[in-house]
Amino acid sequence: MFLRTGNYGYARQTIEFLTRALALVPEVSFLPVTLTPDFNLDVRAFASAKGLEYPVYDGAGHLPGQFRPAQSPMLCLIDHKGYVRDFYSPAGNDREAISSDLRGLLRDVLPGAGQ
Repeated sequence: MFLRTGNYGYARQTIEFLTRALALVPEVSFLPVTLTPDFNLDVRAFASAKGLEYPVYDGAGHLPGQFRPAQSPMLCLIDHKGYVRDFYSPAGNDREAISSDLRGLLRDVLPGAGQ
């Protein structure tokens, strides 16, 4: 899940909602990633401040190799207003489609970004 963190009420509400919802389904993992340059530090700081416990992808290496999911993960792209833009079940050939959608989202959120 790609999500901007920081002082954005909608992002905080989305994470809090998903954390409560996913607590009801323990076999599902929530893995936040931000669009900021210091995404790992941002997410860890947010998780610490909110008392949330889940893994944070460190941006290095292959995701399945780090977390060993029992099944293929679902990627959910959420825009800056908290709306779900798309869902993916990432596979080796999804990189271009996901990258294109992320560039589009960046253009919508940050003028001049996603170029």
